[in-house]
Amino acid sequence: MSQYVQKGLDGVKDTCRWQRAKYLPCLPLGEDGRRVTGCEKHTDLALNAAREGMVLLKNNGALPLKKGQKTAVFGIAQLDYVRGGTGAGKVRCAFEKNIIDGLSEKAEAGDIELFTPLIDYYRKDLEAQREKALKEGFDLPHFGPSNAHQTNLYRFFGRAEDRPLPDDLLIKAKAFTDTAIVVLSRVTGEYFDRPREEFNLSAGEKELIETLEKNFKTVIAVINSGAQIEVGWTESDGISALLLMMTPGQMGGKAAADIICGTVNPSGKLTDTYARNYEDYPSSENFEEDPYYVNYTEDIFVGYRYFETIPGAAEKVVYPFGFGLSYTSFSREILSASESDGSIQISVKVTNTGKVAGKEVVQVYYEAPQGALGKALRSLCAFRKTRLLAPGGSETLELSFKADDMASYDDTGLLKKSAYVLERGDYNVYVGNSVRDAEKAFVYRVNEPFIVTKQLAERCPCVALTKKMKPDGAYEKLAPKILKRPEYKEYPVTRQKLISEYLEDGTDEMAEIKTNDFEYKGKTRSLEEVLDGKITLDEFISQLDIKTMANLLGGIPSVGICQTSGFGGMSKYGIPPIMTSDSPAGLRTIAETGVRATCFPSAVVMASTWDPSLVEAEAEAIALEIKENNMYAWLGPSMNIHRDPLCGRNFEYYSEDPLIAGKMGAAAVRGAQKVRVSGCPKHFAANNKELNRRDSDSRVTERALREIYLKGFEICVKESDPKTVMSSYNYVNGIRSSESADLLTWILREEWGFHGLVMTDWVGHGRHAVEVAAGNDLKMSAGDPRMVVHMTRDQALSQGALEEAVRNLLRLILWYEGADFWTKK
Repeated sequence: MSQYVQKGLDGVKDTCRWQRAKYLPCLPLGEDGRRVTGCEKHTDLALNAAREGMVLLKNNGALPLKKGQKTAVFGIAQLDYVRGGTGAGKVRCAFEKNIIDGLSEKAEAGDIELFTPLIDYYRKDLEAQREKALKEGFDLPHFGPSNAHQTNLYRFFGRAEDRPLPDDLLIKAKAFTDTAIVVLSRVTGEYFDRPREEFNLSAGEKELIETLEKNFKTVIAVINSGAQIEVGWTESDGISALLLMMTPGQMGGKAAADIICGTVNPSGKLTDTYARNYEDYPSSENFEEDPYYVNYTEDIFVGYRYFETIPGAAEKVVYPFGFGLSYTSFSREILSASESDGSIQISVKVTNTGKVAGKEVVQVYYEAPQGALGKALRSLCAFRKTRLLAPGGSETLELSFKADDMASYDDTGLLKKSAYVLERGDYNVYVGNSVRDAEKAFVYRVNEPFIVTKQLAERCPCVALTKKMKPDGAYEKLAPKILKRPEYKEYPVTRQKLISEYLEDGTDEMAEIKTNDFEYKGKTRSLEEVLDGKITLDEFISQLDIKTMANLLGGIPSVGICQTSGFGGMSKYGIPPIMTSDSPAGLRTIAETGVRATCFPSAVVMASTWDPSLVEAEAEAIALEIKENNMYAWLGPSMNIHRDPLCGRNFEYYSEDPLIAGKMGAAAVRGAQKVRVSGCPKHFAANNKELNRRDSDSRVTERALREIYLKGFEICVKESDPKTVMSSYNYVNGIRSSESADLLTWILREEWGFHGLVMTDWVGHGRHAVEVAAGNDLKMSAGDPRMVVHMTRDQALSQGALEEAVRNLLRLILWYEGADFWTKK
């Protein structure tokens, strides 16, 4: 077991379990007694991750810049840098490097020359715009469900505007150089979805780009945005190159400069499809339709599955899924492709045929026969990234996946109700470096009419959706169904109170509630006795009455630098207070503490590395910073699908593809849990917009739910064994996720074998006792123990379910100290 041992003044060694939770010592975890939080090693890791994740989307030879090349940088985004997102994704760091910081370092080293008067102009303009914004303020009535409130929030968190350049400055810049770099940015984040107009170029951006195309021979565009924006303008011959930075953390500007100047060869690949216009995405039809529901009418045809399948959609794509350029070239040779015992194995030799060292990503897709169910024409099934290959260097990559991975879910009973099936026909397997650039490598043939690969039961049935898309782009009508939900007596929903309020002497509002609970008369046992093997966990729980257990299943106030509250914290029973840490991109802290962490690249950048090992290393570093600052529970990774480009938290999620989301999420969980910090895949499930997220219903077929929106979570749970999962605010087909036994018990626990703790998202609208009954163990940031006691007393909530929730909570707390009291199902 993990424990800290110290020698006191009397020479006696003292041992202390959960030392960080109990005493907040902030003991350094770095080498030679140094702190790891915000350390140079971690900022170097953040820099490397940003370099690996950025994607070069266009290059006619303009990049990399030549030694000593003169350059003028345009656009206020060169200084108004977006390192990450707002809300849960925000990380406070000691410093950041925007693109001007990065390019200025290159200029100081003599690699390039910058037109500095332009930088001075934008610095003054940015200061003026910020000062004006502070004076005028913003009307923020509340975080309401209307689009007007969402737009207001976006403006509050938003960016400075590009305004017309002074003519004399443009003339001087043109005289200085014929090469211009233009930087554009967008803000993404929690609490709001981006307004539709923010997908498109602003009037100021359009004018600036048109001006540059007219006046400069070479125009290099850089996009600093955590989600897609309009990119049709980059197809112009006047745009020589395009680098996608996304939201690359505190070292992103230096990473971009390294790529622009050729210090680093880009190797990132897109994990989303970049279409010409917002209206080209199928979700645009209904994303903003109503604050209280979203109709997932595109069904399984999300992202590239839509663009590569639906007739006429392919031509709307500017940069396809999996695409990314390099400063070198590669060849691929398929050495072998075969099937054995249900596993398809492919061996690919990659050779660097260019003049610069670089990395390549090999991607494997399959094309299933259309059959009765209808399929996407391409689905990603495996990928690997090479090591850094010197010119002429080669590496042989071994890739594999299960034939059953190509099965489709039959939610209608056309073949076999509630089963995954492989239909008769040829399953073509393609190998390449993007969804559009892949050659056929293997054919897997099914001769039977269909093969059932997995028989399940109907869960989360679709009830309100009236149509779904078919592979030909037409819609199939769906008949509305009657929603079946558990019936509960109406119990009073009290104000969510913090556990400390209930436990103060004389303030126990549950004192008057009479229960048939026993009166424990034995010696009070400590949780540490369970660690020592003196008593069993069940024996420990047996001393807790219903009121105590109900209190234990709600959050507690933050202590130390934590800003997201915690759980546990019953000193009478030796249960330590466990604090949580938000932000999948790093340790999130209260500003006033002065603690500054490492701001790593956002999930969308990490996914674009196509390197799970790098994601794992990043997560381990984040977990070390969390633990060093006396917290144990990481509220990450975020794993929802990029269904629509306007979703505010797309920067925090990995991809439009569930395999990418699942593999990257699993890597992140493994990294965190290496150091006994629990990973928490979130938000389970179908939380794909921010507008009215606490009360919006995601209306989706069971097939799309399982194949697209749950698949990443399934991969993560099965491959990384996360100790916690966070349920989402929203409804899924009429039932809140946090109250859905189908999601939390039958799918998550029974089908996938999850055995950890499920917690709610913060201050959700679910009913605490109903959540416990459904398999949601812990309500954050505070519970409603009064309701839990009422329902348990009246046997609407079984005491067995209550005890199991407490058991899951205590197992987690014991795990932090090195013990494993879980048994996998």
